[in-house]
Amino acid sequence: MGSGEMFLLAPQSGKIIQFLVEVGQDVAEGQTVFVLEYMKMQNDIPSPKTGQVAKIYFKPEDIVQRDQPVLLLTGITEDLPQSETQPMSTDDEVYPY
Repeated sequence: MGSGEMFLLAPQSGKIIQFLVEVGQDVAEGQTVFVLEYMKMQNDIPSPKTGQVAKIYFKPEDIVQRDQPVLLLTGITEDLPQSETQPMSTDDEVYPY
């Protein structure tokens, strides 16, 4: 798997009820991407990152096992800590070491 890609894993063993996305679709962090039935309840499974759906490995009614890859997200960029994204202002104190 390349940089900027990640698998979305099944959080529990269960049955896929439906996908709310399709291959090629952009998704936002926190957006529900599929519904998984486990423990006799239907659970919305969100995307952990913003990216694009590159591949879906199952179809509705399929049974998945915990930690099995359900879909592949690409185009993911890691957010840098704020200190790395903003230049230091001239008012900031600098301590020589």
